[in-house]
Amino acid sequence: PTRDLTVVVSSDDLESFSHTFQVNNDNALVLQTVVIPLSAHNNVKIETTGEGTALLQTSLQYNSKSEDAQSAFDLTATVSSRTDKSFKLQACASYGKGGASGMVVLELNTPSGYVFNVESAKALENTVEVQRVEGDEGNTRLNLYYSSLSQNRVCAEVEADKEYEVKGYKPTVVKIVDYYKPGDSATTLYTIDAETQVEAVPDSAAG
Repeated sequence: PTRDLTVVVSSDDLESFSHTFQVNNDNALVLQTVVIPLSAHNNVKIETTGEGTALLQTSLQYNSKSEDAQSAFDLTATVSSRTDKSFKLQACASYGKGGASGMVVLELNTPSGYVFNVESAKALENTVEVQRVEGDEGNTRLNLYYSSLSQNRVCAEVEADKEYEVKGYKPTVVKIVDYYKPGDSATTLYTIDAETQVEAVPDSAAG
């Protein structure tokens, strides 16, 4: 079905606030968000034009002091192997609040000079846990979508290929976030450093 919608969010309480969402067949499954200013949240107006359907959800978040604060997710990321042309990144995560989470997105990033091998990563879609794999930012970011996570730890291993040489690699971010509750998230770093063993890979096999 055709989907071509324009959704405008505004407020009579704050005339300077207005945000437009475009929803079509290409981005229908992409989560789009906007932060509504505090001075506008008492009177929010939604106007839609076009054809198709979309789900609109609002969320009010506030902070409260807790003596037993519990992280939403446990997340680790390590370089499991590395050659002079590529490396493999293993990211493992579990839900830390008990029970099961909703849909979550695991955002993997590469250090400068590398891109993810998205084609090989697509094989993860054949596993029970991973619903979808998609490359972003020129394949320097890889998003893994999970229908839910429990306290049972799940791991995914992906490969990144070197495009060009970089002197000195900075720590790289890996993040996991609840798709519908972005406040539930965890972030960690991994690094490719001199202590990581590098195996030489020949340019071509000997004939």
